Order: sequence, then structure tokens, then C-alpha cells
Amino acid sequence: MRRRSKVAELLRAAETSFAETTERAAAIALGLRDDSDFVRVRAQLDMLAEQAPNLRAEGLT
Repeated sequence: MRRRSKVAELLRAAETSFAETTERAAAIALGLRDDSDFVRVRAQLDMLAEQAPNLRAEGLT
């Protein structure tokens, strides 16, 4: 029973991380929709790429 609890906890953490990432990506996309400065767009995408490895919930590896 304990193992199921841990799996459920990890799934909830992954779901939360995914939702937060989706919201952040959407906010960036909305913020950039009127922005024609590709340097700024690239900087935002680079920042997201740097954060991506940190989105993995602990215990899933």
C-alpha cells in the first residue's frame, strides 16, 4: 500500500510541475505575441530550456 501512495504522490507532483510549466509557457507566448524583438524571444526560450531539466520530480529517475 505504501508503494501506491508514493506513486500517487509522484504523479501529483509531475502533474503540478507540468501545469506550472504549461502556464509559464503560455504566459511567455502571450507576452511575446506583439514583440518583434527576436533576441528577447530567444532569451525566453533559452531560459525555458535551462529550466526543463529541473522540472523532473525527484524520485522519477
